[in-house]
Amino acid sequence: MVHVGGCGIHIPTPSYVRGSLFPIPLQCAVGEIFLPVKICKEQHTNMKTIRIVVLILALFLPQKFTKIFLPNGNSIIAEIASTEEERTKGLMFRKKLNQNHGMIFIFEREGRYSFWMKNTLIPLDMIFINSKKIIVDIIENVPPCFIEPCETYVPNEDCQYVLEVNSGKAKKEGLKIGDKLLFNINR
Repeated sequence: MVHVGGCGIHIPTPSYVRGSLFPIPLQCAVGEIFLPVKICKEQHTNMKTIRIVVLILALFLPQKFTKIFLPNGNSIIAEIASTEEERTKGLMFRKKLNQNHGMIFIFEREGRYSFWMKNTLIPLDMIFINSKKIIVDIIENVPPCFIEPCETYVPNEDCQYVLEVNSGKAKKEGLKIGDKLLFNINR
């Protein structure tokens, strides 16, 4: 816990992992860095001081969220899964995913990576994105899998990123193959 002006700023593990309060993403002044931040509201705290502390922490903490801009001008706040462990766990055991949130899986190089829905409790859309950040495939309305063997989902083309969002989100946002997404991943 970092204390600022008598009020704590806590950079927690997301609530669905540790049971803390649900994080509120705040944009920092550098790039497209988003951090889960819980601001203590018991006292009035100088927002300039909070921004400076968050900026300093952002420089030393690994990036765990990014903002993905869609062609229609809307955006999605995506949790980053860049390690083997994070990609393996993915959205397993999550009971819900907020409307404009998702998870982006990052791979070192392009390939045809397979996904499954084992222990995933919510239906999802899978958006496969190449190294140029162009959508190469979309698999919509993928149901949860509770009994093995679970079906696997593989894109029609190589991808480097896979964005998982709530089922129906791709259609609602008008996403299609060939669309370019804008986002920054700082590793």
